[in-house]
Amino acid sequence: MNYSVKFKNPLLMLILVVTSTTVFAQKKSTDSKEPTVITTESLDHKIDALLLRKQLEVNAEKEALKKIIIDIDTKLKKGEITSEDASKLKDSAALISAKNISDKTKIIDLKIDLLKRNKGSVVSIDSINQIKSIGISINKNGKPWELDEENGGNYRNRKNSDLVFAFGFNNLIATGERIKSREDLDFELFKSRFFEIGKVWRTDFSENGLMRLSYGFNFQFNGLTSKQNNYIVANEGYNQIVEHDYNLIKSKFRTDNLIFPVHLEIGRAKKIERLNTSHYSLYESLRFGFGAYAGFNLGSRQKLIYNLDTNRNKKTLKSDYNVSDFIYGLSFYAGKGGTQFYAKYDLTSTFDKGTIYGNNLSLGVRVDL
Repeated sequence: MNYSVKFKNPLLMLILVVTSTTVFAQKKSTDSKEPTVITTESLDHKIDALLLRKQLEVNAEKEALKKIIIDIDTKLKKGEITSEDASKLKDSAALISAKNISDKTKIIDLKIDLLKRNKGSVVSIDSINQIKSIGISINKNGKPWELDEENGGNYRNRKNSDLVFAFGFNNLIATGERIKSREDLDFELFKSRFFEIGKVWRTDFSENGLMRLSYGFNFQFNGLTSKQNNYIVANEGYNQIVEHDYNLIKSKFRTDNLIFPVHLEIGRAKKIERLNTSHYSLYESLRFGFGAYAGFNLGSRQKLIYNLDTNRNKKTLKSDYNVSDFIYGLSFYAGKGGTQFYAKYDLTSTFDKGTIYGNNLSLGVRVDL
């Protein structure tokens, strides 16, 4: 049921609003549980006040929608969103605004019906408060995009994630031994390589995007290529490097690990502000991270390729090779944007027993996607 009223005297209208929202209640003790009875001067005054509130609610929603549209157009002109995104956001905002207007006016109409049915004598209603803020909320990818005049309208996304992979050179470095040349290494320097792939999450520490915690998991593949005609033999729990009976074309040993790295990352990120949301981008930032990792060995294998009687033979030998079951170490990366120099060093020995000594050292490139 709709009501309309015309206010010819602005002063009278102001007095009407103020007097209709005044609550008279007898002071009760703090532990009283009786409901407060709210009364007003007359039924007409109550209905007039609700009609005024109804109009204010409609105007507020329209103003909020206008600000949303202006903000979207500004972002579109700056090239921060596409025209397709702008159209979708406008449609979404318009639908929400229309639904808000419909729901709010229905609630007020129901209150008017309630007043008429009870003749305005004793009615429990909320006092009409001054509207302090206007807000519209839009969800995108499950995260809120908010416009709120009271708090500045920004949703701060403190967490983000990336797919990470790394590759480079790999070798064993014996603790306490000085490496003067490639001849001091048991395995080929540039033919021994590693590869990692995993997922990393970042959580900002500071409001200015200077520091963050990086954590995740990586699948790690460390390869070692034997020199000359050698390969690794595991005999009764004892590892050693021996010469093969045939001329080896390839002799490569590989360990597969699952590790969980944690890094403290430092580097000022660029703040990106889009429609009512903000986050820090590392796309062009100079940053470095240092930390540690721990994990366990998933398996080890050795691949041999050699010629025998003019035939090419391939063998894949699978064994534990007395590889350490538990792995932990230190890692570091530094660079700009999504590409960094990367280094990691195992604090655990690769092999538990035998004549092959050394901890795994890897140097290469790390890429965030």
